Amino acid sequence: YIADIERTKFDEIFFNHSDENTTNVVLDVGSTIGNHRDMIEALSNIKSGLSSKDIFVFSNGIDLETNRTAFSYFKDSLLTKQVTWIPELMGYDMASIIPVNKFDALQNSKVTTIKLDKDYSLTFKIKTKLVVLEFKKDEEITIWRQLRNSVDSLVLHLDKSGLKLVGLNTQADYSHFLAICETNNK
Repeated sequence: YIADIERTKFDEIFFNHSDENTTNVVLDVGSTIGNHRDMIEALSNIKSGLSSKDIFVFSNGIDLETNRTAFSYFKDSLLTKQVTWIPELMGYDMASIIPVNKFDALQNSKVTTIKLDKDYSLTFKIKTKLVVLEFKKDEEITIWRQLRNSVDSLVLHLDKSGLKLVGLNTQADYSHFLAICETNNK
């Protein structure tokens, strides 16, 4: 089952897809949990659908000085294609530019941007209304962002959302973690 964890009430999903003999395992792997506008709200929403026997497993990058500039994601052409489709839709020739990777200390995130070589406009229709977005030369457009969390902030976010960390594994270089959680109301 696939759902938007920022908007879908998980208690409604699981109510329709489980019984008292079922243990649900909710997976959010791929380092996406930290990219929600409000991570605590997203975690709380997930927790609302978990019974006392369910578990939640997720992964994310760890905020360490040593991995703030590592951008291995863009070594894979398929992944690069997934984040460049909008600039390509605008007519931007992605093959002729190199995305700029940097660390944004204000938002504690890894960021990939492109700098526009000329003015662009993107026109599309929403229902019957024509919408035009204007982008100016030299404007930087973020095409990818990954928020980083320390293990301490992760534990704090989990506690505030009503989840309890019961297992944590990290990669050998401590760049990413895999967390296993259950509800605090066991």
